[in-house]
Parts: sequence; C-alpha cells; structure tokens
Amino acid sequence: METEKFGTPAPDRNSQNTGTSGQLILVVDGGRTHLRLILFDRAGEIIARSRQQGLPLTLSETDWAELLIESAARLAAGQEKTLEEICIASAGLAGLGRKEDCDLLAQSLANGGSPFPWLIESDGHMALRAAAETGPVVLCLLGTGSVFFARDQEGNLHRTGGWGALFEDAGSGFEIARQALLQIFRIEDGLEDNTTWRRCFLDAGGFASVQVLRGELYRASAEVSEWAGFAPLVLSLAERGEPAACAVVEGQVQKVCRCVGSLIQKADLPPGAAIVSAGGLVQGSSFYFRVLQEALQATFPEYPARILDKETFWGGWIRARTWMESHLHGGAPPK
Repeated sequence: METEKFGTPAPDRNSQNTGTSGQLILVVDGGRTHLRLILFDRAGEIIARSRQQGLPLTLSETDWAELLIESAARLAAGQEKTLEEICIASAGLAGLGRKEDCDLLAQSLANGGSPFPWLIESDGHMALRAAAETGPVVLCLLGTGSVFFARDQEGNLHRTGGWGALFEDAGSGFEIARQALLQIFRIEDGLEDNTTWRRCFLDAGGFASVQVLRGELYRASAEVSEWAGFAPLVLSLAERGEPAACAVVEGQVQKVCRCVGSLIQKADLPPGAAIVSAGGLVQGSSFYFRVLQEALQATFPEYPARILDKETFWGGWIRARTWMESHLHGGAPPK
C-alpha cells in the first residue's frame, strides 16, 4: 500500500508559459504498458488520440519530459495543430506517487521548452477522479493486469496490487487465463482428473491438442496481453456453466474482494463510499462484472458497487478544466 498526495502544476517560467492563449487541452494517461495521449477542445470534444509504448522505469525525468513533448507534438501535428495551441496538459503517470517526483517532472517539462504548463499526478489519482471527483472511493482496474486504488476522506491515495503478472494480478485477464491454462496442463499430466474440461477448453479455443495449445502459448509468451487473450474464452465457458471455468472465475473474484477489503480497512472508508470497477475486462464482459458486483455487494453490503461509465483519462480532463477555470479567472491553480 502506498499513500500519496496530489502533484502540482509546473511553475510558469515566463509569460509565454501561462497556457492562456491556447484553445486545446492535452491529457496523458501513462502506465508501464501503454501511454495514451488525448487532445480535447475546450468543450470537451476529443479531437485526436494516440497510444504508444509505456514509460520505462529506467528513464530520467529529462528523458520523460522529452518523450512527452515529442509525443504531444506528433499528436498535434497530425491534426495540423501546434503545441502553442495547447492551453494546459494534465498527466497521470504510473510511478509518480510522490509530490516531489511530480514537481521534478513538471519542472523538467518547463525546462524542456513546453509552451504550456503541465499538471502532473499519479495514474491512480487520475483514475479515481474519473470514478468520483471528490470524496472517498475504491477503484478496481481490471484489464490485462490489475491494480486497486482507494481515496480516503483526506484525499490521500492508497494502493493494493499492480505488481505485474509475475506476482499475480488478482482478477486480471492474465491471471484468469493463467489459472485455466494451468488446469489444462495438470489434467494432461494426470495430476487432475477433469478430461471434460480439457476437451471443452480445447474445442472452444480451436486447438487440436494440448501440444498445439502449448506451441501457441510459447510463441506468445513474451507478451502478457497474448496470454490474457484467453480470458474471454474462460469467461464465456463460465457463463455457460462449465464448472472448472466457474471455479477459476470465482477464485479470482474472491481475491478481488480481499484486495478491496484491505483498502477499505487501510483507508478507513466510511459506509456509502462506492466501489467502482473499470478496465477492459469488466467493461467488455457483462458476465464478469455481474459476478464481481454480486460478490462485492454480498461481502461489503454498506459499499455500493458499480461500473465506471467513462474512461479513466476523463479524470485528467476534469483536473485540466478545473485548472483552466481558476487560472483564466485569476485564481490560484488548484493543487
């Protein structure tokens, strides 16, 4: 678990870096796997968006700043726009939990020649704001991987999970697929007795044998998302009532509940705080969300469970818009 505070905007170095002349808003949603950039107009309409490889841990703040500015320039140029037309950028980046780190990157962006100011925070804060602009809330991000965040009544961020596939991302697409695949190979070795499940999985996936499946997995083993691609198959079989698939899904749902329970306790969340689920796995499978929601409501009856009705980058849009309204009217930028 990590406790974090919001980052602060880059200090204006001169009158050219106030961002007041631009008409566009840039939002950056950066994880370790992917980096997304979204360009908005002031009305909140998406003008352009891009997706590229995530930010490596090994990069320095100067390298990050250079990469972000170059990526923003490419996105703008694709719409025949320039960086000078951007009013403000709001970035939620994985690994930037400490205020000092946010400030250091913001300063590097200013030193690197960005013509507009940047609001820097963790990706967790951005996602939580999309789930609820203020107040205590829990957010379960379930996609290829998983991570769980909570915001307490003082605005601090708490985190559980998100360590990557090697250390078991509870409830994630990769982990659902991995547990199902482990069963298939145990059955093949005679360590478990469920040949019906093995045949059902192979037939549904279009594999002639376990050996063919193994060959496919090793060709894809370097890319976690390729393994996670088996999760929809497992969820589909579970929805049809296949016992082994149901057991895999139920096991992961219970681990999600444990993560949520840990956050509720650590963040001391009051009854009524929402548990919000987001990510490609739950937003792409109504069955998985239904099973998850039922388990969360049964385990935590005082905390309403719902699905996020927007993408997490909207948390960055909300922060940028709030900053603009305050800044352009002469108020102090919100922290």
